[in-house]
Amino acid sequence: MMTFVRNRGFYKKRYIVAAVAVCFALSLAREVLQSWIPSRSSDCLDLVLNTLGTLLGAMIFVWGYARVRA
Repeated sequence: MMTFVRNRGFYKKRYIVAAVAVCFALSLAREVLQSWIPSRSSDCLDLVLNTLGTLLGAMIFVWGYARVRA
């Protein structure tokens, strides 16, 4: 991801890292809370897929940002 950001000239890498970290933390909290609800199930795969979705969204944003600025 960071190579992708660097190649596109996107200078706010820390914002993308922060967004992915916040998504990870929120997903982790959601999964922990779901483990306490009897009708719900908690799964580690949900945590991984939510975080990867955020990373993919950040990559699409960088791609779109580079296209608009070009």
